[in-house]
Amino acid sequence: MNSFLLLLVSLSIYVISVFYNVYHSDLSGSYNSIIHSYDPKIGFWKETLSMTVEQQSIHYRLFFESDGIDGIALFDGNGEIIRHAKGMYTYNSKLNIVHEAQINSLRHSQPYTDMLFNAQHDKVGQFKIIYYDGEIFINDLSPSTPNYSVFLFSKNK
Repeated sequence: MNSFLLLLVSLSIYVISVFYNVYHSDLSGSYNSIIHSYDPKIGFWKETLSMTVEQQSIHYRLFFESDGIDGIALFDGNGEIIRHAKGMYTYNSKLNIVHEAQINSLRHSQPYTDMLFNAQHDKVGQFKIIYYDGEIFINDLSPSTPNYSVFLFSKNK
């Protein structure tokens, strides 16, 4: 009977700690993510994202290349986490163009022109933490839509 009680208490502490870690985790740190995508209509594109989170502020640098542009475009962004609860984060951010690339194919330039459009507008968005262990986190950047945008971020050492 004592071992059953010990098992029950241990299991309860474990479940509480997992939920606490997911819902109240501090994302502070520097992270990297590389996104590759291919679509037959718009071709290949790649984003390299370097992001720093310090308490409620976010700073990120984004390198973008695709079949529709010559060279690499560079964007810089800042934002803040407005609120978070139960793994869902609401943020606002502003993307700035640091270096533009030349469009060489209108057919393949949609991902790049979308980035240019985003740089003209402040963004209020949400993301949901799917997994976080202090070294990496996986999030869904479109949690309220059926189109998943799942990204893996690894912490810089």
